[in-house]
Amino acid sequence: MAMAMASVEKSALLKLGFFPGLAARSPSPATTSKRRWRSGSFFRQQQMHVQAKVGAGLDLRQWVQQQGGFVWDGVGVVQSSREGVGLVAAKPLAAGTTIIALPHHLPLSFPPLQQPHSLSTSDALLLGLAQKVPEQLWSVRLGLKLLAERAKEGSFWWPYIRMLPQTFSIPIFFSGQQINELHYPPVVQQVKKRCRFLLQFSTEVNKATENVLGENHPFQEQQVDASSLGWAMAAVSSRAFRTYNLMGTDNAMMLPLIDLCNHSFQPTARILQDLTLAKTEKFIEVVTEEKLEVGTPISLNYGALSNDVLLMDYGFIVAQNLHDRVELKFDGLLLDAARFAAGLYQSNSVSFSSPAPWQLPILAKLNLVGSNASLQVMLGGPDHVDGRLLAALRVLYAEDPADLQNIDLITLQTWKVATPLGLDIERKVLKTLSALSAVVLNYFPTTIQDDKDVLVKEDSSSTKHLITLFCHEKKRLLVNVMAGLKSRVSSLGKIDNVPQMG
Repeated sequence: MAMAMASVEKSALLKLGFFPGLAARSPSPATTSKRRWRSGSFFRQQQMHVQAKVGAGLDLRQWVQQQGGFVWDGVGVVQSSREGVGLVAAKPLAAGTTIIALPHHLPLSFPPLQQPHSLSTSDALLLGLAQKVPEQLWSVRLGLKLLAERAKEGSFWWPYIRMLPQTFSIPIFFSGQQINELHYPPVVQQVKKRCRFLLQFSTEVNKATENVLGENHPFQEQQVDASSLGWAMAAVSSRAFRTYNLMGTDNAMMLPLIDLCNHSFQPTARILQDLTLAKTEKFIEVVTEEKLEVGTPISLNYGALSNDVLLMDYGFIVAQNLHDRVELKFDGLLLDAARFAAGLYQSNSVSFSSPAPWQLPILAKLNLVGSNASLQVMLGGPDHVDGRLLAALRVLYAEDPADLQNIDLITLQTWKVATPLGLDIERKVLKTLSALSAVVLNYFPTTIQDDKDVLVKEDSSSTKHLITLFCHEKKRLLVNVMAGLKSRVSSLGKIDNVPQMG
């Protein structure tokens, strides 16, 4: 057995322009193959269709059972204004008990790719389109399959597809103004990237299928626009799980009913996958982690995800998320600005954007210089600072090659040695890092108190509340980083007679 895991997508901090989000539209339920598109607020639609969604969830439970799956009779479907539709325990249950099990044929996944020549014309076209999707946008690949099944008359998965949300609250569906209000370039850059791809790829999809008719058309002769692709991508990214085979290869799957379990970092259940080749009735199952009392939410841990990923892929934020970070681009000029703010920049100081030749090899080992450098660094976490950023500043503040002799990269990247290059350099590094956090904090035009005022006034289900909470959590994280660094600076004052290395 192995636990299924959600996918994590990272982004880099690039100060690029904002790109307006897509109109929030999705396929509306219909009984014919010709389906129109609707638009509207995710939360308004959810409030209008609460009973319908709960009813669809109950029908889905019955459908899973009819198709050979197992559903514990104590699984209840409920609606929450904060979390939407979810599963709860309607009866007490002991820990370690299977409450949902799906056979192999129930998960919705992309068709096998090993022998494309044996596929139908429709599936071969779908495969060809999927191969044009970059791996980091894997949700669009499965989204193509979802759209194909959504358009197909009598689709096996229709009882599942019809209960999917009509709209989603992820940033690609924000207005341009709402995207601006995030004031956080990593997410903005990802919105821009995703929207651009959806606009461009929708054109490719329609061009590839424009002369295809009837059952050979993967989408039943329907036009696929950027908004429908966005809906499918959002449905997959917010609900699919990455499963694995015996070779360790992962495959994205949508798991009917199981994906109604909401997220928690202290989950009450977990997903197990049968990795054997046997076609058992328990290919994927949900097992309780603890004893469940009546009314206990049945929740899963989607993974150690930052708020960036949760917002981009799921459309929600976790307050005081221990996995959250603030992403930065490693930039000598930005570090110079922080050094200046810390009062450490002198008229004769050499810019950090022009490292000395003897510093470059170590920065290269940290993968912070060079043609294939990875410039994404982080603030936050238990150590407050990305290890590569810490090591780089220590190297940049070193004044002589001898300072770096006999110092390994691991030591430079951790706090295990209080002053690996001496007390003076360590104090400068800590002050610069604290000032860097302040510089990033000042990028936000509002204060933490401003955010608190908005959060008290705004409906917790509104997009404004979501955006404000996201910004508030980034600011709170930066304040905590500065507090942690200040504490380390204070502790340096207690160190007596620390010799310079070299």
